[in-house]
Amino acid sequence: MRIDLFPNGLIDDLVVEDCSLRIERTGDSRYTLHITGASTLTIALWSTRRVPLALDPIDLMDWIRMDPSAPVGGCVVETDACNLHLESMTRRHYWLGLSRDDSLSHIHFVSPGYVKARILTAP
Repeated sequence: MRIDLFPNGLIDDLVVEDCSLRIERTGDSRYTLHITGASTLTIALWSTRRVPLALDPIDLMDWIRMDPSAPVGGCVVETDACNLHLESMTRRHYWLGLSRDDSLSHIHFVSPGYVKARILTAP
């Protein structure tokens, strides 16, 4: 696992190998990522209040289950046995790469407002 943080404590870059991922919708503009592997992490990812935070999937593989219409409290994405890479691209965009063997899928978290990610719990 590798974590690089900005000086304000927000996630710049996170890499976790051989893990399971569950993304839950915890608000209109908020998601919680539960990452379980050799270490367990809980990450909050959110946007400006009242501004939508969209999940834009690219080339999702069949080993990734996604329900973008899940209600608040529901599971949006779930997968296991993958490598995960979460990276801040711009103030309005986080990129999540999920890979297994030679296949790679992307999920973009985008918003017209800011997008932030912070570690809530770590080993």
